[in-house]
Amino acid sequence: MDSSLVNLSEMLNQTIAGQNKDDPVPSNEIITAPICMVKTRQQKDQNIWTPWEGGHSETELCKMQENDPDLGPLLKWKKSGQRPTKSDIQQNSAATRHYWHIWDSIVLINGLLYKNFSRRDGVEDHTQFLVPFLLKKEILENMHNSILSGHLGKKKTKAKLSQRYFWYEMREDIDIWISQCDICSANKHSHKSARAPLGTMPVGAPLDRLATDFLGPLPTTPRGNKFILTVTDYFTKWVEVFPVKDQTAVVCAQLILNEVICRFGSPLAIHSDQGRAYESQIFQELCQILEIRKTRTSPRNPKCNGQTERFNRSILSMIKSYLRGEQTNWDMNLGCLAGAYRASPNESTCLTPNILMLGREVRLPYDLLHKGHPLDPNEAETSWGNHALKIKERMQRAHCVARKHLEVTCKRRKDFYDNKTNLHVYKVSDKVWYRNEIKREGICPKLQPLFIGPCLVTQKINDLNYEIQIDAHTKKESCQS
Repeated sequence: MDSSLVNLSEMLNQTIAGQNKDDPVPSNEIITAPICMVKTRQQKDQNIWTPWEGGHSETELCKMQENDPDLGPLLKWKKSGQRPTKSDIQQNSAATRHYWHIWDSIVLINGLLYKNFSRRDGVEDHTQFLVPFLLKKEILENMHNSILSGHLGKKKTKAKLSQRYFWYEMREDIDIWISQCDICSANKHSHKSARAPLGTMPVGAPLDRLATDFLGPLPTTPRGNKFILTVTDYFTKWVEVFPVKDQTAVVCAQLILNEVICRFGSPLAIHSDQGRAYESQIFQELCQILEIRKTRTSPRNPKCNGQTERFNRSILSMIKSYLRGEQTNWDMNLGCLAGAYRASPNESTCLTPNILMLGREVRLPYDLLHKGHPLDPNEAETSWGNHALKIKERMQRAHCVARKHLEVTCKRRKDFYDNKTNLHVYKVSDKVWYRNEIKREGICPKLQPLFIGPCLVTQKINDLNYEIQIDAHTKKESCQS
């Protein structure tokens, strides 16, 4: 095997391409994306193939082993045929002492040191060349970086190297080499994604915070509806669903103003994703006029709006249960399904959204079984003033119970989630990889590098958010760990 194979491969690639041009310069428009730590090794040539077998004679290899501080003493002992005592090797390196412990498996072949290797399953026995220090980098480049090695992972590279070579702490050196390979870091998925501690957004009363989201697109109904606008109250778990034809800012603002705020009052905060409707000037002005604090999720992280996402899953499941094969009529029963959800106790509060928002349970069709008997027999004889006081006391007790249950549930979920946290805190001047989520016309996303970098951390906003600079010619970007 020699470098002519690479030359042939390059000639074929140039013939197929018809020309040899540099890749287009990437755009400076960067989308906020996660980052990860990098320890990189700059490579001048991605397709390296200079096999040492063809570049070094046996005499040169023998000379390298003789001059190696770890293999030199071993070669001398093997040539003399006498194994030194344990006390005689105490002054030698850890590598030499390791070779001394496997003395019986080391043999001399044509004046070179080899190690006999036997698989545990007995399938294959072979010899491994004992690699001197000067050849380690060259061998690692050939067995991992070359075009015939394919930049494979640690497991496959270790298996491939162990078929031919051996040196002290070889597996650790392979781990370090591959972890610092900039080509692998830019093009392979990370097996250990960052997982920050779970953040909480505590609430203590109705309308402290509303969450909203668009669900869809769904099959267009005869009434022209294609999406569902959902609104959820963080404290009471009260939900509202509206079938809509599109996701425009006007539709979103009108429904939330007329159907939610005008009925229940203005919330202190509204939480949403970064959809165009919620980031529009109309919606921002609505929040500004009503003094509503507008918050949003981080990019491509729907878990930040988990309450709405969970309700979206529930309402979809309920819709599918009553479609009966007619998918274009999904908007016919939305009001009934939302009412059923509001009349059911929530897992977090252990109370229904009705009792927490209205101060009473609504009368449902199956309550007709008790026709003529009100839910509260004493309520019929109560005056208007006493009724208002009772409603107020009932809601205060319900809210107190809900707050206790929410606190317990929040702590339990956080403790469970934080057991698997894996957050790396970066420092200014650290080099990191930046997830490449830029979509350019004519570039296939599946074939572009997964990460851009190494990038420089220029500012630490907090343990989760940083400001980085891709290179000296691009502007600084905010990103999330």
